[in-house]
Amino acid sequence: MLVPLRGRLKTILLVAEEGDRVVGFVWGNLITYGFFRYGVIEELFVKEEFRNRGIGRSLVREILNRFKRLKAEAVFVTTDPENKKAVDLYEKIGFKPCRGPWFFWVPEDRSDSAVS
Repeated sequence: MLVPLRGRLKTILLVAEEGDRVVGFVWGNLITYGFFRYGVIEELFVKEEFRNRGIGRSLVREILNRFKRLKAEAVFVTTDPENKKAVDLYEKIGFKPCRGPWFFWVPEDRSDSAVS
């Protein structure tokens, strides 16, 4: 008898605020499929007037920390290869190019230490 694998999804939404204004956010999903757990950064956005202040980098690092604590084996993100700022950001954080517009990140270890 074949038993279908059931996937589970946990959504993570983090926001960056300045005062009482939301200036950016990152949204991702932890997907558990069978025995494999992986994260996908679905969207990263920082308002134009707040860019180049490290807000995007902080949001990505924090969601990676959350994925790591949730025992994700890898994290994936996609971006337009022509978007050099986004590609540079993800590569500086440690993402590696994969196939097409996809990049991946794998925790060096699965301990609870923070992503630097």
